[in-house]
Parts: sequence; structure tokens; C-alpha cells
Amino acid sequence: MARSPSRSLRFLAPLAATGSLIAVVFCAPSPSRAETPPAAPSASSPRTPIGPVLHIGDSFVDAGLQQALRPMFAAEETRYHSFGRVRAWLSTWSDQAGLETMMARYRPSLVLITLGANEMVDRTPERRAVLVRRLVRRLNGVPCVWVGHPVWRGVGPGLMHVVRRSCEPCRFFDSVPMSDTIRRQPDGIHPDKEGGALWAKAVFDWLQQERDPARGPWGMRDAPRGEHGEELDAGADGSSHDRP
Repeated sequence: MARSPSRSLRFLAPLAATGSLIAVVFCAPSPSRAETPPAAPSASSPRTPIGPVLHIGDSFVDAGLQQALRPMFAAEETRYHSFGRVRAWLSTWSDQAGLETMMARYRPSLVLITLGANEMVDRTPERRAVLVRRLVRRLNGVPCVWVGHPVWRGVGPGLMHVVRRSCEPCRFFDSVPMSDTIRRQPDGIHPDKEGGALWAKAVFDWLQQERDPARGPWGMRDAPRGEHGEELDAGADGSSHDRP
């Protein structure tokens, strides 16, 4: 893949569990001293953080996407941790060790996945379905959303069709319809800062729309029919959908 601003993934060891004992002593008020009423909570007191959200994937994570999503999640008092890896493949995250360590450390209430750019040129994308399912299983039921890639000149959406069919129970955000509106870096592939910001806003607005707090801080509603490709035409393997 072409170069994109990204930081290398570092798999971090889980934090050692720590704890502290807090002793609370209740004392009867002195008869010679008026009891001071408790102070009212300050309106400026910070709210308890909601979250956190873990975002994993390839170089597209750092192509303006996480940079724009981070302040959006911060406004929702949500800790947002992103790990984009240059030259990442589906197998990078579905097979290699380290994901469980990250899940244990950050204990996410939602996992976002942006992965598959390096396989977009595959003319037989169906063979990648097993990797998608394997990655989703490794999340152990944590709410998840697969953020599909916007396609670029010379590639079709075949892989994204495979992903959307294979990523249940994760929800799927389809970025293909906005492909022509996303500005790109000089490589013509990765979104630039403005393109990434546009993409991030569409993703975040959709997350807010589909969010179901009754299922957890970032629990998601059930996917509507069609989201996972139930109605895709039989020819959606990418071979007849190349962009000009």
C-alpha cells in the first residue's frame, strides 16, 4: 500500500491489577458545633467517562479517520484508543497474537474495525470471508462495527461485500456510497485530512443514530435487513463493479 501517516502498532502487556483499601470513619457531630451541610455537586465536575472504544485496522485508521473521531468521542466522555497498522492484512488481526491482550487492557464497550484495504484488489475476495469471521469471534461478543473502506479508482467493492456478509454480529458501516466525495492524498487511495474528517463525521453520526444505551454504553441496535448483504445481487464479487 502507499504510505500514509500512521503509527506502528504496539501490543501492550496487560496492566497488573492493583487495588487500595479506603477506610471510611463516621463520627457523630459534636454537640457544640453545627453540622456542616454537604456541598452540592459542582456543575463543572467531570462526568464519569463512558466507554471506552477500541479502533483497530490498517493504515486507513490514521488517514484522517481517528484524528477526527477522537474529539468526537471525547465530547461524549468516551476514551478512544486507535491502533492503525501500515501494511496490515485481514490475517494481521485475525490470526496474530496480541488482540486478546488489548481487549483485556482496554475493556472496550465498542470495537471499531477498519481493515481490508490491502485485499481490495483480490479478484476472488470470497476466500477472505473465513478471516473476517475469525477476527469477529476473537472479540468474544463485545459490540462491534466494521467500518468499510471507501473504494478508489481501479478497485471495486467486492471485498467489502464479502466483509458485510461475514462480519455478523458486528454491525457494518458502508463507506462505498461516499467514495466519490472523499478527498484523497496524492496516492489517490488514502483520504487526506479533509476527506478523513468527512468520513469520520459520517461514521460518528451513524454510530449515534444506531446506538442503544440499554445494551451498554456503546451498545448497538440490531442490524436492519440488508445491512449484511442479504439483498446484494449475485454478481457483487467485485469483477463487474470496478470504478472508472
